[in-house]
Amino acid sequence: MLSVNSLVLYLLYLINPGLIYAGLIFIAISISCLAPFIDTPSMLKSGALNYLSAMLIMEREKKGVVQLHGGTLLEYTFYFEQHWSAQQRKRFVLKQFTEGILALLTYYEQHDRKPEFTGTSYILNTATLEKFGFITKPINGIQHFILFFNYIPLTIANSLVHKKLRFPNLRKTTTFKASYDDLKTNELKLQLIKDKL
Repeated sequence: MLSVNSLVLYLLYLINPGLIYAGLIFIAISISCLAPFIDTPSMLKSGALNYLSAMLIMEREKKGVVQLHGGTLLEYTFYFEQHWSAQQRKRFVLKQFTEGILALLTYYEQHDRKPEFTGTSYILNTATLEKFGFITKPINGIQHFILFFNYIPLTIANSLVHKKLRFPNLRKTTTFKASYDDLKTNELKLQLIKDKL
């Protein structure tokens, strides 16, 4: 039985062989935009992901490292109020990230483990991440490829935050990492930042 994608590609090939490339690009973009709406709920259900706050998700710990995600297109689509300004949306993201880091510290304090935390950010800047206690560095080649593949969903999420079409600058995208102790040292500062927001 042929899948819909296979049938579409075959029809494009019959019409014009050059259109098959356009079809492949369309399918890749569709998959990258739809994946968060399918993958995130299923990974949450299986326990592979866990919400720390509305805009911070953690993966299951692997070899002492926890991968953090600053929300997906799913969250950026549904959590913003329509009447919020771009500034209110940015504050919401920052507050949720801060609340998520505090929840992360509480979680690992209760489980008596001290893993390392890593992630990639295109929304929060280097200075903000460093205030939280993270060490930042430029992304590597593999991360560039992943971000390039997800450029359309990143553009949509970035545009939703800024309430206008805004392309993410992949050159300013950074990876961040911190140990449990690094973040714990900044817990009071994180609480003060959260309270100000």
